[in-house]
Amino acid sequence: MVEVLVKDYLTFDEAGLVKLLSKLDRRCAAAFGFLCAIRLVNTVKGFYYLSAEELSIITDSKDTITTCILEKKLPPAYLEQRLIEISPTEDDDSSIQGGTIEDACAALIYTVRAICADSDVNASLAARRAYEAVDRYAASFIKSREYNEEFELAVLSNDKVQLELSRQNRDLSLISEIGFTKLITNEGGEEIFIL
Repeated sequence: MVEVLVKDYLTFDEAGLVKLLSKLDRRCAAAFGFLCAIRLVNTVKGFYYLSAEELSIITDSKDTITTCILEKKLPPAYLEQRLIEISPTEDDDSSIQGGTIEDACAALIYTVRAICADSDVNASLAARRAYEAVDRYAASFIKSREYNEEFELAVLSNDKVQLELSRQNRDLSLISEIGFTKLITNEGGEEIFIL
């Protein structure tokens, strides 16, 4: 299990996730990170904020990464740089959309890195970006801005947060049981949230 239960809610356990991912072959670990990234990509596809060129770079990157994982190829050297160039920073845009686009680009970059090296750490970082995106989304609906245990529990208990953590758990279990080929080629239209 990727997450641990806290007051009956799943939480993101990065150290535990890295440990589990280290037991998988590199492509399986990269595929796990990629499945998290795909949900972010599917989420940002509907954002008006993205230019047609930026959206094209993100979707082309997703397609290239799919091919690299399935065909045991290394990603082209330019791929990471293209994603860095279009990724907004918090200084550029601190909105939910801007942050989610940054998370999507970062998750794809971590997946590229997971294909090449340190697959367990980089795949867990891709998963963390998916978790952080939905965490930020859930936090935006909480009236109180005082960060305390009550605030954290309100975010953690959000249905979208729990759904993402459940999906990460499911993906890791399925990759361990049946491999990743069917999961990647049948990625579906899962999104983290819809604005």
